[in-house]
Amino acid sequence: MGHMNSSVSLAIHRERAKNFDPVALEKICVYLSCTQTTVASRFGNFFDRLLDLCMSDIQEIFTTKSDNASSVGTTASSVQVRSKAMKVLADLCELDDGSLGLAQDPKVRACFDACIQDTSVSVREAAVDLISRFSSRSQELAMDYFDLIVHACGDPGTSVQKQAVKTLWETCAIPATFGRRIEAAASTAIRVSAMEDSVKVRTVKILRNFWFLTPRSLAEESLTEHFCETVWTIFEEQKRSRVSKNGLIVPFTRDHPVVHMLECIFNASTLDCSGQMKMNATEKASTLKSGRAFCRQLVDSVLHAEASALSEEEKSERILKYMVSLHALLVAEPKLCAGGNNQHYYIECLMPHLLYNQCNAGETHADGPPAKDVKRPNAEKLTCVLSIISSNILVIDVLGEQVCSTLTQNLQKLIASHDYLSVVAKACELLCRICSFSSATSEFIMKLTSSILDRLEEHISANQGQRSSTFLRRRLFVLGHLWRNYASSMESNPTSFQPILMRTIDAMISLLVEHNEKGETVVKSTTHNSISIEALRALGMVIYGHSKTALMEKVIQVYEVCLKTDAEPSLQVCALRGLTEMIKKEESTMLEKQQAQLKQQSKGSKHRASNSLDAVCGEGEVSIAGSVLRYFWEKSILPLALHVRGLEDNHHLGVPGLVELNSPLKLASMEIFDSVLRQGLVAPWTAVPSLVALCAFPNDMVHQQACRILRTYILEKRVDFFESKLIDAVAALQEQALLCGIRMGQDAAPDPNLMMSGIGKLYAMLRDRKQTRVAFLRSLLRSFTTKGIDLRKLEVSAMILIGLPYTLLEEPLQVVHSCISTVDQEATYVESNLELMQGCAEDIKAGRPVPIDLGAVGKKAGCLTLLLEVKNILRKAFNVTDNQLANYSERQKATRAMKVKGQQVNLQDFSGVTTSETSHAWIAQCKEFKKALKREGMREGARERERPSPVQKSEEVQEPVVPKRRKLFG
Repeated sequence: MGHMNSSVSLAIHRERAKNFDPVALEKICVYLSCTQTTVASRFGNFFDRLLDLCMSDIQEIFTTKSDNASSVGTTASSVQVRSKAMKVLADLCELDDGSLGLAQDPKVRACFDACIQDTSVSVREAAVDLISRFSSRSQELAMDYFDLIVHACGDPGTSVQKQAVKTLWETCAIPATFGRRIEAAASTAIRVSAMEDSVKVRTVKILRNFWFLTPRSLAEESLTEHFCETVWTIFEEQKRSRVSKNGLIVPFTRDHPVVHMLECIFNASTLDCSGQMKMNATEKASTLKSGRAFCRQLVDSVLHAEASALSEEEKSERILKYMVSLHALLVAEPKLCAGGNNQHYYIECLMPHLLYNQCNAGETHADGPPAKDVKRPNAEKLTCVLSIISSNILVIDVLGEQVCSTLTQNLQKLIASHDYLSVVAKACELLCRICSFSSATSEFIMKLTSSILDRLEEHISANQGQRSSTFLRRRLFVLGHLWRNYASSMESNPTSFQPILMRTIDAMISLLVEHNEKGETVVKSTTHNSISIEALRALGMVIYGHSKTALMEKVIQVYEVCLKTDAEPSLQVCALRGLTEMIKKEESTMLEKQQAQLKQQSKGSKHRASNSLDAVCGEGEVSIAGSVLRYFWEKSILPLALHVRGLEDNHHLGVPGLVELNSPLKLASMEIFDSVLRQGLVAPWTAVPSLVALCAFPNDMVHQQACRILRTYILEKRVDFFESKLIDAVAALQEQALLCGIRMGQDAAPDPNLMMSGIGKLYAMLRDRKQTRVAFLRSLLRSFTTKGIDLRKLEVSAMILIGLPYTLLEEPLQVVHSCISTVDQEATYVESNLELMQGCAEDIKAGRPVPIDLGAVGKKAGCLTLLLEVKNILRKAFNVTDNQLANYSERQKATRAMKVKGQQVNLQDFSGVTTSETSHAWIAQCKEFKKALKREGMREGARERERPSPVQKSEEVQEPVVPKRRKLFG
């Protein structure tokens, strides 16, 4: 024990000398395991120093005294010290029985806040492990550290994420007495889609066993209520955080986080479950059986709530909660409403709600809440009911004629009169699905379609005013959704299908475009913009239902007009989304057919699927969506993705106005980029310049989407595609930044801090790919040496080089070294031309022509001035020394693990260059560059070598001296 005391004393002494050794920390761990002494009496202020070590991002370790001025801490040593310090802190807290109050200490809490955000996974893992120990002691501590645990559930480190999810579920979500248990369950469920695969498998099994496989006799509470409260919490949070306050959150789609979680739980047929996520046949059958009973119980809960003595407000909220949960379950797996003796159970139980909502849709009371607040919950409930009935119809074999007739009548009223278009869209979908059971409903849809077309043609021929625009837009909306859901059924009757199709297309095109005096197709000027948008959206739905429509020449002309850069932004967005929907439909169709083929192969069938993918040149050769997309890709989509619409006379709106005006188009472009690259419809490298350039657009959502697409489809699969297009990408990046500035009425790029937000995220993805990162920096620097200098574009490159989030010393070293090399190579050109200018001073003043290209020389001087400014700012910010520059090499391994020492650069310190197109301005730029060189002292050595000696000057006027021949021998 005496030896151990001396070891600890030595460790504390070395710690006070700021040269802490991880081995000494290991000795402290051993010592703590051998003694029961208190922290305060044995270590004194060592505990405070230990917290500082846990929070220190860089721990300086000097090898020799000579390196003290220029060295920085290595990443490996810093991480080792911080993670070992966290383990020592954990051991200290384990010894605390509560009397020291370490868990409630504000210093410890601040330490955890810092360690959870540490750059090292091992430090974050140690912090989460210690927080888990604290939380397991008492629910009060779990409540104090709840937010930190939830934050750690989204950690990129697998080990950190796994420990945090386990703690959140077991410590916070399961105990019935924990105050935020439902919030904990909702936080776990909503993060399943973003979890790492191994963590997702573990979490899905936990949720499956708890909600659906726990015997009801062993459950301490109603698992149905727990599940409904969890889904309801997510639903309410999404309603609070939505951008538009007028729309509805329902219906859920397959990309909704709750639906994705349930698809994983039930191994839904729409989800490709493989590996550990896939259940065996017995497990899947048991889970489906429990899920069916779970759904039946939800329907029974709805019926009990209707018959309860609760107030109307409480009753309505409880019914909506059950409906939302049932809707999510059946969207994920429609088979859950199958089975049992009565296949129409859900339809019979929920059909009265269609009548109830229809009768109360327009009721308002003078003393009650506003009409919108009353109608929205009813619309949400009605949307869920329509979706549930639609899911039930998918899995039944027979539907009685009386039920079909009742449903058709109710849906007809909803389509004609309901205020919320989400309800109208689901009613159209359900109406089309009933057609497979009722010929009367099919005839009704054909008559409804013809009636709508008659009204549209009357409106077009009579050239009616805008007073009927509301009714016209509703007719277009209904017509589009009927074609979207019923086109495949219409094709079975070609005699009536083709005439109705042509009438529909002609009516929509007549509302969208016209021919001018030159015979060119242009957007129709007399049509209101809202009607044009609805007509284009309806045309997209026709293409969705009948893809061959996209190959018609007049339809292609409409999309060409709407995808021009001078078209209305709303039409551009609508056209892009129409193409995206067409691509997604083809993708889902292809996946369904692949799954059908796999099922046939698993059953031993050698026959291929009966239906083939829609193709142009033959089965499986060229798809219609791919052909249409490739036609518009380089012609319209890529230029439109980089287009920035100006603020015109509203320059005072600044960046927020520019973002609000252009963000919808950028996000719609990101959607089509995602779909196209996922399916491989175009060459991936063609999208690289546009995606890199969009990182300069000042909008966080655009940044995130562009970076995600680059990482998913380019960097993680074929990084060589990215490197091969870097020169084009840098050029597009410069253009996009300048275009944003010009559109705001400026002569340069917008606020550099806003521009660097997305570029910093892009660079962070390249940090671990040394070759790609070096190539990216080279491409930025290479723009300073190309012909045709554009100083405004070079200012953008300079700002990017200054503002990148460097973390390793070799990164700013590469930039500074390249700046110095380029200035040394190019400065002679400017200096020699400046001397010639002195001899032509009189001609320049008089405006006479001179044998010097003043513009080219001035631009080169401005270019080199920018490089000098980049060099000076980076050297000052990151403490780059002359010794480090002299020894720098890209292949040098000594600096690869060395973290930078300094703080982030303030881009407001960047001044750039100010020039005009006059001769005097170019001469002034050259003189400014010469002064900068003199201040730097960079060219003094070169000038001394180039300047002839006095002896050489005197010998220049003498005859050349012939050297004597050397004798070969002697």
